[in-house]
Amino acid sequence: MNGDVLRKPLETLIALLAAAGVVGVVALGVWLVRDGVQQQAAEREAPPATAEHPPPPEPEPEPEPERAPAPELFPPALVTKIDAGSSAVRYRGLASAGAMYVEPVEGGLTRMLAVHWGQRPDALGPVRSARETDIELLGQFEEPVLAYSGSASQLRPSLYGAGFRLATPGNAPGGFYRDSSRPSPHNLYARPNRLPGTPAVDEPFATGPAPDGGEPTGSYRVSYRSASYEFAWSGDRQRWLVARGGNPITTAESGRLDAGTVVVLRVPIAEGLGITDSTGALSPVARTVGSGEALVLRDGRRFDAEWSRAARDEGMELTTAGGEEIPYAEDGKLWVLLVPR
Repeated sequence: MNGDVLRKPLETLIALLAAAGVVGVVALGVWLVRDGVQQQAAEREAPPATAEHPPPPEPEPEPEPERAPAPELFPPALVTKIDAGSSAVRYRGLASAGAMYVEPVEGGLTRMLAVHWGQRPDALGPVRSARETDIELLGQFEEPVLAYSGSASQLRPSLYGAGFRLATPGNAPGGFYRDSSRPSPHNLYARPNRLPGTPAVDEPFATGPAPDGGEPTGSYRVSYRSASYEFAWSGDRQRWLVARGGNPITTAESGRLDAGTVVVLRVPIAEGLGITDSTGALSPVARTVGSGEALVLRDGRRFDAEWSRAARDEGMELTTAGGEEIPYAEDGKLWVLLVPR
């Protein structure tokens, strides 16, 4: 009796274990079959890489967005540092310049640079000393010839390494002379035809019709701390007549100077090398790489604008607030004034 009772649970347990084993074997078989089916499907979808079945190509990288071409550099030119701001100044040779630049110097005063791309005058000046501003500014020219009277000793290594062709009374004595009828230092003049040559260029910068808009303007004044320049539209000449401190700027060979396009650039000022003049006044450095506000005068109208320049060895771009390029007038000299912000 007791033996029968004990055998029944044991038989039941054995039966249960046997059943569980059968279920496990079945499940394992199902899993193996399913895995094999999936593997075969994968092999059908992606056959092994062979000469007949090469691997799928790698996805091509997304193309980089196209960049707008950099503004072109000005072609080679003779750039001469010119005196400004003294009643003792008598100008020669400025009428034949293709462009004039005005930059701030120590004491709130200014200096000018005359740019000649084509025919050179017999005499040009008065010639004055270089400034740190010139190095960055003239980087937008291709191998310019920079004519100047001298420079601070701290500036010379930077000038020599700037990639310009330098012309001074020290290294080109035949290219300069003193006018004994004028007081020093306002009596040094260049003989441009005896200085290093540059190819003649008829159209050194982009010209074209003015953009739409603009505000009719009869005159405009540009103020520095100790100097000012005035531009008055002349309907007869179809140019802007140029004055400084209320007095017309004249040149010996042709009388009053005028401009076809006037560009006023608002630029940041830096200390740079920390050069000072004989009175201890710091020589400011006008930065012309970057961006900022600008103003353009042409055709008797005023245009609010923006300037931008990516690097020292790139040109400057001038656009309207809407991004439209502003070309220069086809006739007349270009005047560019760097004004501290």
